[in-house]
Amino acid sequence: MKVKYNRPLNLQDIIDQLKIMQAIGKIDTISELIEDIEWLKKEDVGTYQDKYHALSVDYGYLRMENKELKEQIEFLESESDED
Repeated sequence: MKVKYNRPLNLQDIIDQLKIMQAIGKIDTISELIEDIEWLKKEDVGTYQDKYHALSVDYGYLRMENKELKEQIEFLESESDED
């Protein structure tokens, strides 16, 4: 599955998304994901493109989950407005 982005992915985008996920209780901690990012940065696990792709996939999933949550919240808000 490919995820398209409107602008280049950077580490700050990933960190911001992880903080959102943690704040809304979607994930318990971001430490494991940070460890994965640090490992990718320092280990010889392939080319820069391989590392970038791995981070992009993780970030894409987070964005999709955030979109689903946003849609659920909007639906619940619209339901409560009708009451």
